[in-house]
Amino acid sequence: MLFVPQGTRHAGTPQTRQRSVLICDPSRALCRTIAQIVNGLGVQAVAATDGSAAIRLGAMHAPDLVLHAENMPGLRAMDFLDAGLGHLLNRRALLVDRRARGLPRWLPVIKTPLEISRCQREIVELLHSMDQSG
Repeated sequence: MLFVPQGTRHAGTPQTRQRSVLICDPSRALCRTIAQIVNGLGVQAVAATDGSAAIRLGAMHAPDLVLHAENMPGLRAMDFLDAGLGHLLNRRALLVDRRARGLPRWLPVIKTPLEISRCQREIVELLHSMDQSG
């Protein structure tokens, strides 16, 4: 299932394209919460609750950042490559349970349950780091 959370801003023309974040998590409630946080930062949010929807939204919106659940059904890193979206692999962060262990150190992580101010700060930092890396 894919959806654009209520209150989400839509992308403009390519010259005025608004920054966007793709949220991929099987929990619709978590997607909505993160979308509200992202929208509060003035960034467009789109969300998917399954892997095929995430790939479609990734192709449609060319997001600046992809936040996805570690356990996202039907979504593996190779799926982005297979869909010609390999560039998104360098623009992603995992949404993981606070108790998770053994995570890859090279991949940014946002831990859940969310603390709103911390999540806002982490998303801003991730978007900034994506800007710096090109």
